[in-house]
Amino acid sequence: RAHFYKCLKEGVFYLWNSRIGGGMPYLGTEFGVFYPFDLLQGLLFADYFNSTRLAWVHAFHFWLSGVFTFIFARQWGLSRIPALVSALSFMLGGTMLGHAGHRNIIQGFIWLPLILFFLDQALQRRKASRAVMAGCLLAVSFSGSHTQFFYYILLFVAGYFFFWAYLRIRERSFRNILSDTYYFSLAAVCCLGLSAVQLLPMLAVSLDSFHGTQPFDWQALFHFPPFNLIHYLIPDYMRWGATDFGEQYGYIGVLPLILAFWAAIRWRDRRVTFLAIVILFAFIASLGRLTPLYKFLFDYLPGLSQFRIPARFNAMTESMFQVPLASGSRW
Repeated sequence: RAHFYKCLKEGVFYLWNSRIGGGMPYLGTEFGVFYPFDLLQGLLFADYFNSTRLAWVHAFHFWLSGVFTFIFARQWGLSRIPALVSALSFMLGGTMLGHAGHRNIIQGFIWLPLILFFLDQALQRRKASRAVMAGCLLAVSFSGSHTQFFYYILLFVAGYFFFWAYLRIRERSFRNILSDTYYFSLAAVCCLGLSAVQLLPMLAVSLDSFHGTQPFDWQALFHFPPFNLIHYLIPDYMRWGATDFGEQYGYIGVLPLILAFWAAIRWRDRRVTFLAIVILFAFIASLGRLTPLYKFLFDYLPGLSQFRIPARFNAMTESMFQVPLASGSRW
């Protein structure tokens, strides 16, 4: 990464990495060089790998995750205290803390609440500029993200589109279906356009790679052990039933769980129902081969066969408890 930025400052665009095997496209194997926070550091400072500065930037991302969640929760009509509960729950939940050592997961996943904020703005206020902003933020998330976790973000956005289409059909508002499709498509085009410089080399290297050609039994390793449900309540580091604790960890917290169930029962908002469905879907998928769902998804859901470790679906389970379902009552 430091070498890429050094070359860039000298006017050389580094495209080929000759130090892996017989050589590989650099942008197909190194993700994150265009992530705005990293790109700025690489261009502004003589030494990109300054451990103190990188640590502060990493900590700053945790704070940003809380700010973005707070903004999104306020968009849903929550007052400040419930929005703050959501923000703290997301910022200090299992996904963020369990993967605190993985910069690419953190710096990609924190943008989800802000992406949803601008998508909601586009759909409710009929603002194309908001859809463009959502697409730009999707590209930012992709540029610095672990591809599997970005894939989950795309799954959620696709599900959100079908959810809105369902609402329009229930309302018999077919004209609004077309406008909603336009806003989602606009966000997708902006994301693809800005991501192409990284996406195309990545696809060239990744498709039919080692991961994508392995049998299902290998791809389905490291599901979420049901016995580890205790970690939804207790954030300790006892291994219980985990074989790879870093991947199979999950934490939500007692208060967010109570408030989430309260919200699902008492908050008469179809968006809350949608989040509850996402939670159920992601949790069952995280169980991997323990249920028939994961094999079905593996066979028929485009892209999933390129990834392994079903327990990572837990990121969606925890996040939907916390953004902003954890707020429960509006107090």
